[in-house]
Amino acid sequence: TVTNGGAPTAVGCVAFRDLRLVGPVGPRTLTFAAPGLAATSAGPFDLARGPLAQLVLLEGGAQAGFAGAPLAQPVVVVATDANTTPPLNVIPGVAVTFAPASGSGSVAPGAPVTTDAQGRATVTWTLGAGGGAQSLAASAAGLAAPLTVG
Repeated sequence: TVTNGGAPTAVGCVAFRDLRLVGPVGPRTLTFAAPGLAATSAGPFDLARGPLAQLVLLEGGAQAGFAGAPLAQPVVVVATDANTTPPLNVIPGVAVTFAPASGSGSVAPGAPVTTDAQGRATVTWTLGAGGGAQSLAASAAGLAAPLTVG
């Protein structure tokens, strides 16, 4: 089946426009086959990491704590590309800003945190003085919406 905009030409060639491959980084080979025809392969080639697509909560969600006190575990997010199939394609060097909602305390460090070699950014969250639900937003340039924790 020809998909993704490919259409056979008069001589039986198929051109693919906007072909997109998503998955873990590493070597790949494409195989093309059709009934009655010998299969042919293209490759090998390396599937590279894509641009930043999302922040994923790795640790520190769904915690309970005392008003005005730091949570027991740090909040850890990981920056990844569009691949959602493990293993995730992590992106080091992304500046992540953590911003507590009004009344939801503070984070340390307070400046943007750059993701490490494993794509992780970590902060310690100290809850606000008031009781009740509190939340923290993690954002990075290029993302449409922040990740909300809490």
